[in-house]
Amino acid sequence: MAAKITVTHTISWVPTSGDSIGAKGSESFTQLGNAAMARTQEFNGTTGAVDIGDVVGDKYFVVKNTAEVASPPNPTADEANTLYIDQVTPVVTADAPYKLPPGKTMAIFTAQDVWYGISGGGTVLGFVSAIEP
Repeated sequence: MAAKITVTHTISWVPTSGDSIGAKGSESFTQLGNAAMARTQEFNGTTGAVDIGDVVGDKYFVVKNTAEVASPPNPTADEANTLYIDQVTPVVTADAPYKLPPGKTMAIFTAQDVWYGISGGGTVLGFVSAIEP
């Protein structure tokens, strides 16, 4: 039996007065392939490959930084626990296309099979998932 995939993205901005902005996209379909993985992975201040298992070719690729936001707010702690994702190694934090502070998530559709990650200096546990459509 084929798996069902549902992808949903929503963002909204509501000011105290004036017009709001909202964007929403979603799709739901039966998986044609069969590759899928989800795991946690530890990242630190050294560039490392993001493990996406045997999912190759087109995929939905998700990374969530599971670190807690510092409380009270502490920019230094949050910077050390920020996760950076890129397609090149070594990952240069100033140039990485995906910057995930604690609690943030990236979700993209891509054919890129090799990804790298690095933290801002701390040890960060990321949730990584890749699903073939």
